[in-house]
Amino acid sequence: MKSRRSGWWIAMLLGSSSYALAADPDPQLVKALAQAPKQKGVEPESFPADQCQGSLQKRAGVEGYLVLGPDRQMLRWFADTNGDRNVDLWSYFSGGIEIYRDIDSDFNGKVDQFRWLGTQGTRWGVDRNEDGALDQWKAISAEEVTQELVGVYRDRDQSRLELLLLDDDLLATLGLGEERQSLLAQRLLATRQGMEASLTGQKSIDAQTQWSNFAADRPGVLPAGTDGSTSDLVVYENAVAVVDHPGGKPEQVYVGSMVQTGQGWRLIDLPKFASGGTLVQEGGFFLAATPGRQADGGQDLSGMSADVQALLTQLDKIDSRMADTSGEERQKLHGERADLLEKLIGASSNDQELETWVRQYGETVSAAAQAGEFPEGAARLSKLEERLADLPKAKEALSAVVFGRIRAEHVLAISKPDANFQEIEENHLKGLKDFVERFPKSPEAPEAMLLVGLSAEFSGQSDEAVEWYARAAKDFPDTLQGKKADGATKRLKLAGQKMRITGRTVDGKPFDSAELGKQVIIVHYWASWCSPCKADMNRLRQLQAKFAKGRQLSIVGINVDRSAEDAIAFLKQEKNYPWIHLYEEGGMESNLSVKLGVLSLPVTLVIDPSGTVVASGTHFAADLEEKVESLLAPAKR
Repeated sequence: MKSRRSGWWIAMLLGSSSYALAADPDPQLVKALAQAPKQKGVEPESFPADQCQGSLQKRAGVEGYLVLGPDRQMLRWFADTNGDRNVDLWSYFSGGIEIYRDIDSDFNGKVDQFRWLGTQGTRWGVDRNEDGALDQWKAISAEEVTQELVGVYRDRDQSRLELLLLDDDLLATLGLGEERQSLLAQRLLATRQGMEASLTGQKSIDAQTQWSNFAADRPGVLPAGTDGSTSDLVVYENAVAVVDHPGGKPEQVYVGSMVQTGQGWRLIDLPKFASGGTLVQEGGFFLAATPGRQADGGQDLSGMSADVQALLTQLDKIDSRMADTSGEERQKLHGERADLLEKLIGASSNDQELETWVRQYGETVSAAAQAGEFPEGAARLSKLEERLADLPKAKEALSAVVFGRIRAEHVLAISKPDANFQEIEENHLKGLKDFVERFPKSPEAPEAMLLVGLSAEFSGQSDEAVEWYARAAKDFPDTLQGKKADGATKRLKLAGQKMRITGRTVDGKPFDSAELGKQVIIVHYWASWCSPCKADMNRLRQLQAKFAKGRQLSIVGINVDRSAEDAIAFLKQEKNYPWIHLYEEGGMESNLSVKLGVLSLPVTLVIDPSGTVVASGTHFAADLEEKVESLLAPAKR
């Protein structure tokens, strides 16, 4: 059995995967200080290791590893609360006060709860499937909902936006009367339909925007018995988030109605942003009198006309049917869905609604066309582009239609039997470059820049690729595409730099390339769905066998499947790739991929015995193989 002081604590402190370009110090205290909260935005107090003390302690009957700062204030407390000799509680402190903790509540080695404490607020999040992403808010105050909302729009994170909205399950628990519940269900449907377009289309919240405070009248109560309701309901109406921009004036973001559900609060609408510095508030949903009654002209007090509600209902029905159809029937549904979106565009009563539906049209029709499910999608996008070209109100959203059309036309062109691939790629590249010049600040611009950079990289034009990647990273630093572009820039400049790889294998064991000693290391990014990757892996297996006797060569695979289970199943089935394989949640969007800008597969790196990167490429081609053999030749002799 390993000693408690030198074994299991150290192992559990090696929790995160990362890259380092030079050797890192390796004491247990440094590793403890390097641990970070699983949820971003939390900044615990920290000091250099030589100013801190770390030791195994027992506090209130619980054993753990305690880190103290220079004034003996608590900085970290990593504890084993159930006595099974595994860390299941990671606590972080600031000013001696605990501000955040990660929790493994089922003691299986994976964090499944996140709690903000002390001066950081009251949020309590749950990760039900233990994939590292928040799945549910167990507790969150109204103020913190608006704070989270600003962060969601800053990061354009649709999955976390969904968690702030009232869902169907919670709606059923509110005890509303039938008429009011039906009206709210319609409103929530419109909100969900507009999420993606709202996130990508707004310009008010950017990477530098910070939440400032929450503004609202005191909460109100919709008492049981109102319009047939069975429970009291605590709500805010006309809530507002105030945000700050560096060097600018504070700005209001209209949040609207909010409802309390257990220990949390939920939104029912997407935010609305001030126009020209003026924020127009609307009537509240919950405390407005007789919300089901129609006003003159067929407009109900929820803000949606009866015609729009009918269109949304039809749209929801089509989306439900999509899951069970294929072939011609699915193609027909895509056509009907596009027709409905065109009607919603025509029925838009304000600029925000128009942008929502135009963006959704551009994104969904293009996606269907690229998937081969809606061949007429490219032509439909082109027609909408012509229709909106002279409409100033649609200018902000038009980029989604134009970019969607460019991508759909490209897929359609290469699918033709007589396709001239060189000509098609040249036209596609020209279209992407023209798009960037026309819409340089659009949400689609960084994706277009990545595609241009990737094309240049495939063509062997590394300097041009770096130029486009660097532009995307500079102009969109806080987007996923910008971070990938920054990683790709670093990857193309890796030659001659030291590189060390740390992470966890597909079966969860910690790995550090420094443990391999002075060997030639081949790093190979792959996925079970990637045919070229498998071809490379067969060549790697042959090379490994050729140099097995000298033990001077190690291969490190980095799998980017969506789940570790997919990678494990593939490796068990093939049984031909007996080398180390690392894995991290997130697939192509994992930290292991983004940090080196892995945009396509496969990607191969060669590291010499001194730990220096000497070569890289998309395939393990002849030049890479020759490089490896030249490095191994002295050992072979």
